[in-house]
Parts: sequence; structure tokens; C-alpha cells
Amino acid sequence: MYEILQANPWLILIGTIMLVPISGIVFGTVTNYLQKVRLAELDANLKHAMLERGMSADEIKTVLEATAARKNKCT
Repeated sequence: MYEILQANPWLILIGTIMLVPISGIVFGTVTNYLQKVRLAELDANLKHAMLERGMSADEIKTVLEATAARKNKCT
């Protein structure tokens, strides 16, 4: 292995250049997935809390529609 790198030192540069975008893609994909999971958890917790408080289906629907409208306004 060392012989190959000693004969072709430019392989280290090429390997590093290839590693940077691949790492960025992996990092972006993982963080996007974790964000979606966290938002789903928060949504489920909100629905659970509303059910525990004894809110009616119409009240829950109103809250969820307002939340969805606010999300759409932010993006």
C-alpha cells in the first residue's frame, strides 16, 4: 500500500477531494432524516397531549390545520 502511495502521491489528494462531497451528502441525508423523525415525534406528542386533555376531534383538527398553515408560511 505504501509503495503505491509513494509512487503516486497525487492519489492522496484525489482521495481527499472525493471524500469531502461524499461526506457532505451523507451528512445532509442523515440530518434531513433526523429532522423529519423529530418533527413526526413532536406531531405525535401534540396529538397525544390534546387527546389526554379531552379535546374534541373538531378542536384537534382546528389546531392541526393552524399548525400546518404556520409550517407552510415558514417555508
